[in-house]
Amino acid sequence: MLRLEFVSSQHVKPLRPNNLHMSKRILSSMDPLRSDTAYEQLKIDIVACLLKPGDQITEGELQERYQIGKATLRAALARLSQDGLVRSEPRRGYRISSITLRDVNEIFDSRVVLEPIALKLGTLAMTPHGLAALEPAIRQTRKPETLKSPTAFLAASKELRLAIARTAGNFRLVRMLGQLLDESERVLHLGYFHVDLTKVLSKQQDQLLAAVRKGDAGSVEGVSTEHIVETKRMLLDAFVASESFLSLQLHALPTIRPATSFGR
Repeated sequence: MLRLEFVSSQHVKPLRPNNLHMSKRILSSMDPLRSDTAYEQLKIDIVACLLKPGDQITEGELQERYQIGKATLRAALARLSQDGLVRSEPRRGYRISSITLRDVNEIFDSRVVLEPIALKLGTLAMTPHGLAALEPAIRQTRKPETLKSPTAFLAASKELRLAIARTAGNFRLVRMLGQLLDESERVLHLGYFHVDLTKVLSKQQDQLLAAVRKGDAGSVEGVSTEHIVETKRMLLDAFVASESFLSLQLHALPTIRPATSFGR
């Protein structure tokens, strides 16, 4: 839980005029830091579905939960709104963005287009030194404490994929992939409510790494594509079969039938 501590005015010595300007500059520089911290903590909780899709929240509830001021909170919520993670509802507060079957399809279909190419390019550029540099990220995904926590495992798995992609040196591509993986991570967290994904995702990761270590860029591209399609199908099967399908705010749109979504 995010806690921002403030010094009581009773314990603050009066400022001399020549120190007052400096104090204002220090406080001003702290505001963006507070806003960044609040944004990151709220984003983590939304992505991890601790703030669930479709939940309605008020500024007062969030201020109490995260122990932050109104200005700091509003700045963080504005950024989350730009990310598409929350939306403002006049006179009612905010609502955590729902996830639709279309969202699931679009996120994973976009990953199929971008991720295999990014990992292929990273593999083509990989050197022995680059492989050695991946080891800390690989070890992180295999730690017992990581495997016990969906949040830790998904974060470590995402960082490993980005580390492979960064090897190619195309930072725009890495930034785009990172955004897609953030969106994907939220859907995967929702999937954990229905099925333990860690064993499946760990096996996929081992297959991917085997191809990366061999320097087989073609296999990396093929394996990555297969894994994304497999994960999408598994999630859609779990969501559609769930008794809590509607209560999770994971809605099928009127023009989309779940039975036809698998053939995309």
